[in-house]
Formats: sequence, C-alpha cells, structure tokens
Amino acid sequence: MPFSSTYEKKLTKERELTFWNKTNNYKFILIYGLKDNNRAYLTLDEYNNVKLSDSKLGVWFFLIISVFIFGVEIYTLMEWQKLKRKEANIL
Repeated sequence: MPFSSTYEKKLTKERELTFWNKTNNYKFILIYGLKDNNRAYLTLDEYNNVKLSDSKLGVWFFLIISVFIFGVEIYTLMEWQKLKRKEANIL
C-alpha cells in the first residue's frame, strides 16, 4: 500500500479500509521519514539505504546457505555411490 493510501486509510481515516487492509498487518504503519521542526530523525535517503543493505544481507545469507546445502548434497551423493560400489563388489 503506497504511503498516501496508508495515510488516508489508517491515520486520518478519510478513506474506508478494505477487507485486505483490515486483515493484513493492520496494526503496522511503515515509516519513510520522521522529523519535527528542528531535526530530521529519519530521512527517506537513510530509510532507502537501510532497506537496500538489508536486502543485500538477505541475498548473501541465502547464497551462502544454498552453496553449503549444495556441497553437502554432493558429498552425500559421492559417499552413497562409494557404498553402492562396495556392495556391488561384495555380491
């Protein structure tokens, strides 16, 4: 939901909430910036930088886990083939 839609529905209640709005994260309002008259506590640029770094971290984490699982599977397959060869030589 875009910011203006969230603002009009959840904060000022100018527009009526749909069923989806009521059931999906109704209590949460995304914050893109926070400031008062004297100071900016969170700017849009800072928000975008944090969001971008979080997404990069998730990609790296998924990549590392995937490579690890792939390596374990290759090792398991090789060990299973060795065991099968031993069994075939015994019989």
